Formats: sequence, structure tokens, C-alpha cells
Amino acid sequence: MKGYLFDTNVVSDWFDSTRPRHKAVSEKVAQCARAGALLVTSTVVLGEIEYGIHTAPADKRAPLDALRA
Repeated sequence: MKGYLFDTNVVSDWFDSTRPRHKAVSEKVAQCARAGALLVTSTVVLGEIEYGIHTAPADKRAPLDALRA
């Protein structure tokens, strides 16, 4: 089985539709998922994303909270 280890930049691009690479990353993730590839990230990335959520302005936290689900 083929798999992909996502770093913080890829996760951020995937979940933040305002980023320039959002569309390209989202399409690639969807393509990999359809092919049955294993999509994973590390605990370090999860910690960085969690830190980013806590330090984000209140008006930008709602979309980031979706990452916790």
C-alpha cells in the first residue's frame, strides 16, 4: 500500500481555503484517497496545528476547529 506523510505546510494548505496552494493540495489528497493510499501525519504536526489554533485570532478559529474533529 502506498502512503503519504503530510507535513504542517500540506495540512495547512489543505484546510485553509485562502492559501494559494489549497486547490492543488485538495485535489491531490482526493486523488490519493480515491486510490486507497494511506494518508498520515505526525504528532509534531498535530502539535503545531494545535498551537496555531490557540494563537489564531478569534474570528479565524472556527474553520481551524474542524481539524480537531
